[in-house]
Amino acid sequence: MLWTLQCGVLQGLILSPILFNIYMKPLSGIIQSFGVSCQQYANDTQLYFSSTFAGVAMYVLDCCLALVMDWIRANKRKLNPDKTEALLVGLFPRPDESEVACS
Repeated sequence: MLWTLQCGVLQGLILSPILFNIYMKPLSGIIQSFGVSCQQYANDTQLYFSSTFAGVAMYVLDCCLALVMDWIRANKRKLNPDKTEALLVGLFPRPDESEVACS
């Protein structure tokens, strides 16, 4: 189904960022419910999670991202795969590529 934009808030108005932040508030609640930290600026969102074990970090982030995707679909938004990245940093052994997947 294709949605046609009927109305909106003009860019550059002070009301635009306020309304956007109100709109995005539930998303940060979903993310934080997993113990994942998030930082949002304009329409960019970064997720941060710390764990001693790579498998735990990947599992928590995968579960979190699954609910984020549900929220995105429910709100008729799109995630741009070309601008979506994941970075795993740690002292643990590098996981096998077959273990790294995002649903």
